[in-house]
Amino acid sequence: DIDHFKRINDKFGHLGGDEVLAAVGRSARNSMPRRFSIGRIGGEEFLMLMPDTDIATASVHVEHLRQMIAMGTAKNTEVTATISVGIACATRWSTTKTMLANADGAMYRAKTSGRDQVKIAA
Repeated sequence: DIDHFKRINDKFGHLGGDEVLAAVGRSARNSMPRRFSIGRIGGEEFLMLMPDTDIATASVHVEHLRQMIAMGTAKNTEVTATISVGIACATRWSTTKTMLANADGAMYRAKTSGRDQVKIAA
């Protein structure tokens, strides 16, 4: 989830917001292994599926992405952003609904803990 996205739209207009969305998507696509699936699921929220990846490795990948985005979301403009991320690990009993709920809960913990960070679902 892009932190304070409404503020970005308010300050830079929807074109600036669109630029940030595109920059975050590009950063994710360019910095992650091809086997990962990345997409925007609504508003300023993105979802990444990381098959055959343990939670520790997933955390390293996502922390690297978080840092990249914070250092320069849209390098040729004054528009920058940070992200708050929730990570959930699948088990053989997991459903899609449960996985999304767990990741969403972890993401909200990241937001309430100060934003611009990664949290792992318990």
